[in-house]
Amino acid sequence: MGKEQREKSNEEKLLPVDKILPLIITSLIILFFLAISYPIIHCIFPLADDKGALEGAFAPINALFSGLALAAIIYTILLQRKELALQRKEIADNRKELKRTADAQEKSEKAFYEQLEAMLITAKLNTYNSLLEHYEKVVKAHGLNDETGRKAAKRKQFCIMQIEIQEKVIDNMFVKLAEAKNKE
Repeated sequence: MGKEQREKSNEEKLLPVDKILPLIITSLIILFFLAISYPIIHCIFPLADDKGALEGAFAPINALFSGLALAAIIYTILLQRKELALQRKEIADNRKELKRTADAQEKSEKAFYEQLEAMLITAKLNTYNSLLEHYEKVVKAHGLNDETGRKAAKRKQFCIMQIEIQEKVIDNMFVKLAEAKNKE
């Protein structure tokens, strides 16, 4: 989730005036009707002994409250609908971010293994170069007429072949890297 989205989310949490204002207005209207209904009914029915007539006078107020209750329920449904839409959008954004993170992690893992492979090849090359130098010294010291010199010469040739093989592996690695860059 980006910085801008977090700021918008924080603003919505801090300033819920657009959500509370209709409820405050509705509450004030209800209190107003309650306050004026009692004196009006007593003016119309000053000494009403008939409870039915008095109850009938409150019927419009009951209808008003029932209507206001229905309006409040509809309003809360609309608020929940809006909140659910925002929640769905946030979940979708989180999925996109997780997908992007997973892709980056896979690329990082691939780069790590490529680096590890390069380090192993470097270690092999260093080993073969050290052996090659050693066998060259043995051949110089003993010559090719001595058994030790002939064995050292064969091992020297083996080291040269292994170095050539590792060079081909390195060339293949560069080709793979170039192909991977071209795909991106």
